[in-house]
Amino acid sequence: MIISAEELMRSRYDAYVKCDIDYLMKTTLLEKRDFYNIEGMKNWALNSKWLKLEIIETIKGGEFDNDGVVEFKAYYLENEKLKIHHEVSNFKRVNGIWFYVNGVIKEDNLKIARNSLCPCGSDKKYKKCCEKR
Repeated sequence: MIISAEELMRSRYDAYVKCDIDYLMKTTLLEKRDFYNIEGMKNWALNSKWLKLEIIETIKGGEFDNDGVVEFKAYYLENEKLKIHHEVSNFKRVNGIWFYVNGVIKEDNLKIARNSLCPCGSDKKYKKCCEKR
């Protein structure tokens, strides 16, 4: 059983990796499900190579809270280009079960120094890893 908003966020990232759209919809607050394009979610999940999830900050969302906020960055390759999905997500617990409510996407200008470690987690320099793709 998922006991925190952050744990739900991590499981939803895994669902994108596995293209488990049913799980994503099931863990979205019922009143919000009609706002989502299932086919679009599926295409994004299938056409992306998910690399890494980075949790930036979690506010509330613990075992005894009824709401929470998780800011995260999901790194992925799309059309051989490294991209970041940076979002601040809102979660709500209803009858003891956590649900994703909505999120605000933050713009990220992906500027990585060529000699920095690649954000994909490969332990290689960016210039020898994802920049080459």
